[in-house]
Amino acid sequence: MDALFVNKIEIELSNSVAEDHLTEILREIQATPKKYCPNLLQMMRVFRESVTFEPETFNQYPV
Repeated sequence: MDALFVNKIEIELSNSVAEDHLTEILREIQATPKKYCPNLLQMMRVFRESVTFEPETFNQYPV
């Protein structure tokens, strides 16, 4: 098999999995009672910020 073809299949599978996860996330959000949406939004932002730290950020805090 051509390497480019294999890479294209891997990208398509990766996109499909990512889309499946996004669909599940959206279903969970839609199933959440409206009164909890502000809390959910805040939790999502905190989560995103916590997983997008640059490695240098952690190096400045001694263990």
